[in-house]
Amino acid sequence: MWKSFWKKWTIDLLAIFGGWLRDLFIVQGAAFLNRVTWRQTLAFLPIVILILAYYRRIPVPPELLLLGDVLAYIDIFAVLLLLSMLSHGARILSIIKRATARVGALTIRLVKKIR
Repeated sequence: MWKSFWKKWTIDLLAIFGGWLRDLFIVQGAAFLNRVTWRQTLAFLPIVILILAYYRRIPVPPELLLLGDVLAYIDIFAVLLLLSMLSHGARILSIIKRATARVGALTIRLVKKIR
């Protein structure tokens, strides 16, 4: 009776507990890491930077904090960058359009003068 009791408490329950720990930390952890995307990693990076910034023994330069803010709001910065590129492109196209109109008018005047 004591041998079965001893076996149950020293081997069986510890094996069950070890299997549960393995499932929790290894299997579930690997499944979580398989589901992590680059976007989630970039979204988590500012949290790591803030933890390092508030940990008083490690000095964090302000550039890293700005980088963390940029990464945290990467969608907003991407939209602003895209809008600035589009407005810049529209400005370039407007200049090209005016230049081609001037070149066209110049060629028409040259053709009239030649005649």
